[in-house]
Parts: sequence; C-alpha cells; structure tokens
Amino acid sequence: MADTILVYFSKDGENYFPGGIKEIKEGNCKLLAKEIIKSLGIPSFEIVPEQPYPNGYQACVKQAALEEKNKDYPTYKEDVSIDGYKNIVLLFPCWMGTYPRLIAAFLKNHDLKNKNILPIVSNEGSGLGHSLKDLKDNTPANILSGIEFKGHEVAKRSDEIVASIAKLMEGSAL
Repeated sequence: MADTILVYFSKDGENYFPGGIKEIKEGNCKLLAKEIIKSLGIPSFEIVPEQPYPNGYQACVKQAALEEKNKDYPTYKEDVSIDGYKNIVLLFPCWMGTYPRLIAAFLKNHDLKNKNILPIVSNEGSGLGHSLKDLKDNTPANILSGIEFKGHEVAKRSDEIVASIAKLMEGSAL
C-alpha cells in the first residue's frame, strides 16, 4: 500500500439528504476519508478550493452547474506530488452527474500516465453518474470500476467501503 494515496474533496455546510437539506459540520467525503486513513494507513491529500464553495446548498449547486457548463478549472490552495504513487483512491461527491470541476483541475495538473484511479463517489441517488466515463475520456489513467455510497449512509457503511478498498488493494487491482 506504500504506492497508494487517497486524494479527496469534500463539501461541508448545507448538503442534500433524503427528506431535505441539512447543515453538516464535515462533509460526507471527509468523514469517509478519515475512516480510510485510520483503517488503511495510507497518505492523503485533501483538495481545498482557493475560493470556498457557498455554504448554502442551492447556491453551491448553481456554482457547480456554472463551473460544469463553462468547463472551469477552479484553483485549490495547496498541491501534492503524486509522482511516487501508482494508485490513487479518488474520493469525491457526484456533482452534475460527474466529478466536481475542482477534481478536474487536480487531474489536469498531474501526470496520470501509468496510474490507477479508484473512484469512490458520494451521492444521494445518482450513483456513479457518468464520472467513470468522464474519467476514462479525460485522463490517461487506468480507471477502476469505482465504489459509490449514499452520503447520508457514510457512518453506517464506512467499514464496508473501507473493506472493499482494502480488498481491491490486496487483490492487485490497485
């Protein structure tokens, strides 16, 4: 597992849950990232936007839709070298049916040749959306089948998701 890194983006504040919008202190992807780091002991990098997304759910959706429409590449605060890693566990929420444009910016800024990417996607009903296809179309990396989870179930499913990641890593898929 020394050649694997977890790269993730998470949105706190207002998020969609079954039954409505709720305010959360930490995003669902960050909660899962903490479990992955604790259980698997792999290094991690959180992609933090230079300009934070709006706290309000509707305002955030509007901004994400505009970024997707314009094919923007939002800037993020810090970066990490992925040169020494063959495998990237890429954790993100499904926005507009795919990965957020902040993830697109990270992918654009790194050489992904000869890398394996395992997408882990938080959603509330869209599943993986078309994120796998978009990753395959827009990066030279080997994109693995991916794992999706309902954001509101992260506390109940984190052990299962971490076990799935570990199994993929041990089975040489990663």
